[in-house]
Amino acid sequence: MKTAPHAASPRRISEVLFEFSAIGNSVKVCAVDPLTMREVSIIGPVTAGEEALKRAALKKLLYVLNGPKLAAVDGLKRGVSV
Repeated sequence: MKTAPHAASPRRISEVLFEFSAIGNSVKVCAVDPLTMREVSIIGPVTAGEEALKRAALKKLLYVLNGPKLAAVDGLKRGVSV
């Protein structure tokens, strides 16, 4: 059985910029990796805490940067409810 010469390593993010925008009963959160200028956004309820919204946006950004198999880095748990 052949294996890859080296497994893909997840890209770690040293800095993330967050932007919060209230839209009625919802909050739009944009997360930006300033190094690659990749941006993602999520929308969650106003009642969700800021940390939960940040965690969801960060998880999505990691997914975009690293792909589905490497998105769960830095101890982020799967199935974050917002």
